[in-house]
Amino acid sequence: MSVKSHLPFWTLWMIITLSGCQQYDEHTENPPTQPQPPQEIIACTPDLKSCPDGTQVERNPNLNCAFNPCDGSTPEELTMCTMDVKECPDGSYVNREPKNNCAFADCPNTPN
Repeated sequence: MSVKSHLPFWTLWMIITLSGCQQYDEHTENPPTQPQPPQEIIACTPDLKSCPDGTQVERNPNLNCAFNPCDGSTPEELTMCTMDVKECPDGSYVNREPKNNCAFADCPNTPN
């Protein structure tokens, strides 16, 4: 057999072989996916703390498993209020207060 008779076979073999060997270009829209490490899950012990008023609070994973406060409030660093403001009659503005269940602060010179 001559080399010419095997030329279509070798050409087809080269196309198939090389088509699977494309190098990744960082500018392509679909980069190869990398397995992501699992996110750490914090599990606290299920014990409860008795508060002076008779209620009980549980441990909070967002506080490194410290107990929630006894007064029933959420610690300020965990309370996120929207960033909107309220315009007061005198033209000033007040924000929402995390310690007041995200209610707007009282306007100045306004009776409670």
